[in-house]
Amino acid sequence: MSGWDITGANYPGADLSGAQLRGTKASLANFNGAKAIKSDFRMAMLTNAQMVNADLTFARFEKADLSAADLTGAILVKGRLSEAKLIGTTVTDAMLTEVIARAADFSGANLLRTDFTGADLTGAIFDNAVLTGARFINAQLTDAKMRSVRLVNVDMSGAIGVSTVTFDGACATHGSHIPDVTLPNCEDVTLLIVGLNGK
Repeated sequence: MSGWDITGANYPGADLSGAQLRGTKASLANFNGAKAIKSDFRMAMLTNAQMVNADLTFARFEKADLSAADLTGAILVKGRLSEAKLIGTTVTDAMLTEVIARAADFSGANLLRTDFTGADLTGAIFDNAVLTGARFINAQLTDAKMRSVRLVNVDMSGAIGVSTVTFDGACATHGSHIPDVTLPNCEDVTLLIVGLNGK
């Protein structure tokens, strides 16, 4: 199936484990509940695809475009996402533990309660992403970018390279654990904005 055009195709609940889907055009395709363990999606076009509750353990998505896709509840343990685009992607309640996602772009993504424990996120971009309840425990965050984000109940315990992360315009709540870095409190920032708007 490598290089095929399966735009809009329906594969809900399908077993695609080990499938070779490299370079496949699969925009708007439905993979909800699919089992795609060790599948190869490198350089695939998966914009607006549905992968809700899909098992993508060990799957490869290097340089794939998953922008605006829905990966709610997906399991991507030990998967590979380096240089992948997940711009505006929904990754709520997903498990990305030990994923390798170097220079992946999560800009504007919804990462509510996403688990990045032990992940390699070197140089990854999280600008304007929703990170409420996200876990980066023991993750590699060297040179990552988290600009203009609200770190609400975010846990970076044991994370490596937090001091090298670009936090321009970011704030954190008291419920967050961000080692080695002091960020403005989100409540104070909100009060300041309200005060400025009131003038």
